[in-house]
Amino acid sequence: MGGRAVIGHYHSHPSGDPTPSLRDAADALPDGSLWLIVGDGVVRAFRAVANGVLHDRFDPVALRVVASPVTRSGQSGESTA
Repeated sequence: MGGRAVIGHYHSHPSGDPTPSLRDAADALPDGSLWLIVGDGVVRAFRAVANGVLHDRFDPVALRVVASPVTRSGQSGESTA
């Protein structure tokens, strides 16, 4: 115990709709894990819960993406090369 744990799942929807499908809902356990879904250039997040607002399995989660510059060496910050 105390090792690595799965905290979420991600996948894309070729149809372009980044919303969980009925199949996603059937596959999701109500364990609080995050589901990131990409479709049509958009990323949306959902939490798998019991009695969620979407398909009785998912609640939407707001995402805030924060980018950090990365240099060629893989370190954050400005490059001096």
